Amino acid sequence: ESIQTGNAMRYRNAAVGQLEYSFSRRSAFTFAGSYGLLKFTDAGFFSSHMINAQAGYDYMLDPANSIALLASYGKIDYTGSANTTTNYLAALAYGRKITGRVAFQVVAGPERIQFVNGTNGQLWYASVTSALTYDWRRTGYSLAFMRGLSSGSGVFLGAKTNTLTLAAHHQFTRSWTGSLNSGYAINNSLAGAGTPTVKFDNWFVGANIGRQLWSHFQLNFNYGVQRQNSPAVCPVANCGIDGYQQTFGMTINWHLRPNG
Repeated sequence: ESIQTGNAMRYRNAAVGQLEYSFSRRSAFTFAGSYGLLKFTDAGFFSSHMINAQAGYDYMLDPANSIALLASYGKIDYTGSANTTTNYLAALAYGRKITGRVAFQVVAGPERIQFVNGTNGQLWYASVTSALTYDWRRTGYSLAFMRGLSSGSGVFLGAKTNTLTLAAHHQFTRSWTGSLNSGYAINNSLAGAGTPTVKFDNWFVGANIGRQLWSHFQLNFNYGVQRQNSPAVCPVANCGIDGYQQTFGMTINWHLRPNG
């Protein structure tokens, strides 16, 4: 969700499961499913829940190259209305270990989006996910791009989202880790052919520092700053204010197994 709204109470949750069966050392079949929830307690936003199911067949061509065939189905329902968004995706994935430290992956394919948001419509969309990673001792870097369907962050009844992210992480000591990330996101509302869309775009920068506590706990502090450009006419009651917004947070993670 990459659209910042005005101040509003919300609940977000997600559950993900994955099952993999290996036919051999070079091939495997994977099935994954997920459920997500976005609920606003304040009026004027679109609460939603979504399900997604995906199946894929992976094959390793050689130690450096692999390919996969993917198919997925997703549905987003919006609370208290008959509005829905359904998508079907078929994609081909390719991954390559360029060196021992550098890896590249791309997933691309056609996506069919059907939506009911006051009107009935259908779109064909090119879905793309790609990442380039570099790891060196205690430091890692990544450049990622995502283009696909999202729920709309409570502002749209479904959105076409494009996100570019650059990230870096570093382990300072056995107990202390840190990371930085920055990027740019564009969200366009779903509309039929020839119909104008509404757009949000924003730049964001974030930082995180974490401290391992004992063997089962991790404490993290997060800071982020974002600049969003909102449309002239807001599609909901409270789009917030254009310009810079800052966020600060703290999380405590608990692990069943000891870290390290």
